[in-house]
Amino acid sequence: AISAQAALAQGRRVQAIFGLSIHTPQPQFRRAGMSAQGVVKNFFDGKAFGFITHEGQDVFVHIKDCQGAKPVPGDTVTFDLDPEKAAIGQLKAVNVTGCTGSAEECAKGKGKGKGKGGGSCQGTLKSFSAASGYGFIDFNGTDV
Repeated sequence: AISAQAALAQGRRVQAIFGLSIHTPQPQFRRAGMSAQGVVKNFFDGKAFGFITHEGQDVFVHIKDCQGAKPVPGDTVTFDLDPEKAAIGQLKAVNVTGCTGSAEECAKGKGKGKGKGGGSCQGTLKSFSAASGYGFIDFNGTDV
């Protein structure tokens, strides 16, 4: 056992309870933007999320954070960890690459739309925000 002062000198977080010093380890996160690697543990198409096993921990992954493909269990993927976007006590993967599934399989969704679309159109991507997940397309001079 070490004293509270020695623990603090070593950069440890210490909590004093009734005069006793208790060591509480800080969770270790890689900074956002640092690449990590893991294996897809599971992925739920209907919910568009799953988990990646990374260094013995489950890391949350959502389809919107995958680069053009759907994660498939067993895929070895590369990603950035973003603890700021994760739920408390959870890690979240962003900028995920290496997925081998078809993203269209996940796009079936269970939305409340009435399906009255009239077909396809072609336009030019004007802007897109990965953080918010939306953007604008220029279609014949109109933003859509």
